Amino acid sequence: QLMKVYENAFDFYGIKIAQILLTRDTFSNRKRYLNLRNTLIGLSEFDVVPIVNENDTVATEEITLGDNDTLAAMFSIAWDADFLVLFTTVDGVIDENGKLVERFDESVKLKDMGKSSWGTGGIRSKIESALMASRCGVKATICSGNDVSNLTRFVKGEPVGTVFEPQGRLKAKKAWIAFLSEPAGKIYVNKGAEEALKSGNSLLPVGVTGVEGTFDVGDVVEIVNEEGELVGRGIVNYSSSDLEKIAGHKSSDLRKILGYEGNKVVVHIDNMWVA
Repeated sequence: QLMKVYENAFDFYGIKIAQILLTRDTFSNRKRYLNLRNTLIGLSEFDVVPIVNENDTVATEEITLGDNDTLAAMFSIAWDADFLVLFTTVDGVIDENGKLVERFDESVKLKDMGKSSWGTGGIRSKIESALMASRCGVKATICSGNDVSNLTRFVKGEPVGTVFEPQGRLKAKKAWIAFLSEPAGKIYVNKGAEEALKSGNSLLPVGVTGVEGTFDVGDVVEIVNEEGELVGRGIVNYSSSDLEKIAGHKSSDLRKILGYEGNKVVVHIDNMWVA
């Protein structure tokens, strides 16, 4: 019934629409994610507007997205969108003094709006979703849906609601690694490796101090420092079992340890997002 309403509304302007039902796995599974991007490219070529929703009929606890804010942010990243608009019943994010936060800053102290507003679909969900999108180069806003002009005003560059300025466009692959993939485990690194990664270098075996979880070659893993703080994420070139064997060793020792000529790099900088 709802799709029929959308269809009639868009048809008035001569615009075709297509319904797309997604789950968390559509984004976290690399192959399905690329299929989604190819589908979106095809729809764009035919000037078809996608109407997106979570596929509740197949979504289990493991693959559910949780709320439409998360879905919207992930979709905006997958589509390389210019804008993300998250509508709510208030004017935007409110600070502790009751004033509207026009430009979001993570240092701003926010008003306590009650537990319900911080739960699924609440203001915290909207803030986290807007931040995710903005970190991938999508300009986002949290604003009132009661004023129908807010959408066009925001796209025109007018100040609407609470704006999250884009922080530089991530390449599609790194955006997927950073925010859409599902890490299969963790790699712990020493201080020297942490500094090397932040300077734009690849992760070598000698910098690895530990492994957590079970993963295979090609999986996405979190890279954390000795304090357990996130350093980045990347596509790993070793299984967890082999990486445990070579952790802390020089690349020249790999053949002797593994019995074969292993990759000198654990995670290549081209397959890595650094936090």
